[in-house]
Amino acid sequence: IFLPDVPPASSRSRLFARVKKGKREKGEGKRNSHTTLDVMGIITAEATETPEPQPLVPWWSFSKTVLAAAALVLVDRRKLDLDVPVAGAPYTLRHLLQHTSGLPDYGPNPDYHRAVAAGESPWTIDELLQRVNPRALFAPGTRFLYSNIGYLFVRQIIERAAEADLNDALRLLIFDPLG
Repeated sequence: IFLPDVPPASSRSRLFARVKKGKREKGEGKRNSHTTLDVMGIITAEATETPEPQPLVPWWSFSKTVLAAAALVLVDRRKLDLDVPVAGAPYTLRHLLQHTSGLPDYGPNPDYHRAVAAGESPWTIDELLQRVNPRALFAPGTRFLYSNIGYLFVRQIIERAAEADLNDALRLLIFDPLG
């Protein structure tokens, strides 16, 4: 898989990285480094000459593609169903994947913007859900509304169905099969 690398702030060059079995090789100097996907969904690479992990690829919304692919692998394996309501909810996995669940997003929340501007620590999942109150804003399937919270729930569904944390689930369902 070739993914665009995030160059250091001092560099304006475009780099591409190859991700394979937990290793990253850069075209320049073929420096090896281990990659990880942390719980917040950021892929980082640790190299011996760099003391702090550096992002391998902007992961944010790109992660939704990978999460959707992982969910569909689990659907193919009959561990998930796209059209059965999620336990205790009126929406389905299909609604979550298509941003038609009716769930809100945290982006419009003023507290979120204040916390980011102040450099506060990221909210825990419980705190995020408390602050945003993820009740449906409309009937599932009737409208489109981009929802990071919906994809948080997709992540949790994948972890339960795969019986693994997100890192291991994505490695087993997506990255390892790609070689």
